[in-house]
Amino acid sequence: MTFTMPPRTQADPEAAKPTGEQPTTLDDEFWGARAHLKHIRDAAHSRQRSAPAVLGVTLARIAAMVDHRLRIPPIVGADAGLSLITAVLAPPGVGKSTASHIGSQLLPAPAGIDIADQLPIGTGEGMVEVFFDMLEEPDEVTGKPKKVKKQVRHNAFFYVDEGQVLSEIGTRKNATLLPTIRSAFTGATLGQMNASEERRRVLPAGSYTVGVVVALQTVLAGALLDDADGGTPQRMLWLPAIDTTIPDNPPVWPGLLPWQPPNREAVNALRDDGWLIGEDAHLTVAESIQREIRAADLRRARGEETTVLLDAHEGLLRLKLAALLTILDGRLDISEEDWQLAACLKEASNETRDSVVEAVKQDSARREAEQSSRLARRAAQADVAVGERRVIDCSRKVAEKVWREPDRWTVAELRRSMSRWRDVLDEGVDHAVLEGWVVEKTEPGQGASKRLLRRGEKRPS
Repeated sequence: MTFTMPPRTQADPEAAKPTGEQPTTLDDEFWGARAHLKHIRDAAHSRQRSAPAVLGVTLARIAAMVDHRLRIPPIVGADAGLSLITAVLAPPGVGKSTASHIGSQLLPAPAGIDIADQLPIGTGEGMVEVFFDMLEEPDEVTGKPKKVKKQVRHNAFFYVDEGQVLSEIGTRKNATLLPTIRSAFTGATLGQMNASEERRRVLPAGSYTVGVVVALQTVLAGALLDDADGGTPQRMLWLPAIDTTIPDNPPVWPGLLPWQPPNREAVNALRDDGWLIGEDAHLTVAESIQREIRAADLRRARGEETTVLLDAHEGLLRLKLAALLTILDGRLDISEEDWQLAACLKEASNETRDSVVEAVKQDSARREAEQSSRLARRAAQADVAVGERRVIDCSRKVAEKVWREPDRWTVAELRRSMSRWRDVLDEGVDHAVLEGWVVEKTEPGQGASKRLLRRGEKRPS
């Protein structure tokens, strides 16, 4: 089967659409390519939830359940684990968390796998800690039993409801969560050595595999996008909780996804094909895919081609998706069809991420406009207050003059005498009359009547 991919260009902020309105490249051709994919879409649509989001959760769960020794071969650079980070994006109340629940119901942890499942993330240290436990071993010197912290499992699935938690924790000074997630993406060593023996936890490279699902309100994703220099958003699969293809009449729930992780025998069988290096089993990759990856990498290594910052890990993420789609299909050999399906999924991720960039930009502009409007209102109010204060001060000056020389003043004479207050003199006279400090009388004159000012009932205090 051949899949048609739209051209990929650098994100145009003016053309990007906010999350909830973005197009999707996951059309009927994609979902109909394999029975597993149709099954996932039917499961999502039976509950009126986003098929791309449920697929992203399902792939993250597969990544969390496979044999930790199963890795992507070092076609260029180093090999990499299959760990996957999926971000599910939508406005509040649009089914981000339920998409994850559907994925977990669709693909529960199979029996026989010691997986830390459905765990919240608090810190990078806590994320590593789930792989360890205290075991009792004889002391090398005394022979007496003692408690020793050791790695006891290799698989974990984490879920974060509301990415604000991730953003706030990950951006704290000296926080370790985002660096830990970034390292987990490639299967690098996790943990820390600068701690006491009891608290020390080091998870060796290649000794684990994880799936992470982060539910994000669209405008709260800014903190993760701000970590582009650190490399966090580039390592994430971004999928929308909005799905415009949900039908009016939903399909029936299709039941559990008929999938089991590759067994140990299947992983060990890779040795016979020369794809087992040490303890790590490498998936096989079609030669045409390897040539494409090497050619693209060579252009970048020579400086002939540059990559948009948010696309820095695009090739590795696409290869991971191809690998997980391969394993979902019950195989360990990545084919051209897997590679093309992964391209469609990665394009949907790019579109979702770009729409988030635009949504965050629009929200920032809205907040800035609101702040400017608020400051302008405050400035106007301050100007009014200053003007009112000036009228009152002028009014007191008028009253003081009238009370000192009660038979002298007319408004015209005050205007000549109080040149500094001419701009507010009329308002000042009116205020003095209202306060009862002065009274105004009229006297016929040559032309207009004279406005006489005399003492009122009370003198300003």
